[in-house]
Amino acid sequence: MTNIKFTAIWTARDDTEYVVYHYVKNVGAKTYTLSGTDNLTGTTDSTLTLAALKKTFTGFTYSG
Repeated sequence: MTNIKFTAIWTARDDTEYVVYHYVKNVGAKTYTLSGTDNLTGTTDSTLTLAALKKTFTGFTYSG
């Protein structure tokens, strides 16, 4: 049996598509309603923060 060595070089894709769904809480209820989506592109295996995806809605306050 011979020893075989493989070497791989990986490059993260910078065109990974993903969708962010924005929901708002229904007033006086425990349910949420979908209020929009954002189709975005990013780098595979990167980290996102909620603040980076924050969307402003008139009459609502963000609480992360």
